[in-house]
Amino acid sequence: MNGDGSRMQWDGFSTWHYVLPPNRPTLAYLVAIRSICKEYQRADPVCVLGSTPEIRDIFGEIGFQNVYVLDASEPFYRFTSAIRAFQNQEIFVLGDWLSTLPKLKDAFALVVSDLTSGNVPYHDRIPFYRSISASLRSRGLFIDRVLTHSREFLPLDLLDAKYSLLPYNLRSLNDFSSEYLFLSEMLLKHGRVESSLFYEILSDRFTHPRLKVFLRECSKITPENCEWFYRSDVHECLGNGDALQRVVTLPDEPGTVYSERTFICVSRQS
Repeated sequence: MNGDGSRMQWDGFSTWHYVLPPNRPTLAYLVAIRSICKEYQRADPVCVLGSTPEIRDIFGEIGFQNVYVLDASEPFYRFTSAIRAFQNQEIFVLGDWLSTLPKLKDAFALVVSDLTSGNVPYHDRIPFYRSISASLRSRGLFIDRVLTHSREFLPLDLLDAKYSLLPYNLRSLNDFSSEYLFLSEMLLKHGRVESSLFYEILSDRFTHPRLKVFLRECSKITPENCEWFYRSDVHECLGNGDALQRVVTLPDEPGTVYSERTFICVSRQS
């Protein structure tokens, strides 16, 4: 979704097993997906936007027979397939969502993804959600976990003070990535997450040895040369109701660094 440079970064991204929730699906989200899936027939065609292995494992374990996976990076799809708990037959569709979804009209009973909106440039949001809507069958649902910025962006000074005291481990590294790159005032200033630019800004800023260690290892969680588009409100994330109508909103996992900024949204055609 973010151009050839970002796609190439995902082609070679082999540290997905270091990524922890809420940067990948939370338990609350997976429970919600599983509950909704049980209402559908196993022969119903379903779709995963991206290669997220946990979502694909739910479809595989339940026994869905027609599972489509739409991803712009075939190497990343193969890598995540190798670390799945279940191995089931899938239909892989190579390409970015803006070009592949319009070819799949009235195709799916369910479309599921995680933190989808951040992968779509702001000016493409409405066409993207219209394409999802058009891809749904009657009674079809779109299930997504949404990150919004209804609360204030985090000051860098506050984060510096916090992480200079935290021990370096996988949990704190994931939280470092989330808070500095996706929740901080850098996003407020620049309007989107630009991972390499943000890493440069932090490199020039940091003097504390522990912060330098966090920064050195952070690309294992969030790769360089990528962009995400998370400076948006709830209505923009949902396409302003132009294409999708919200069915229900559920709370996401409590107690994470994204708490009160993420929610689970189930939508259908407007």
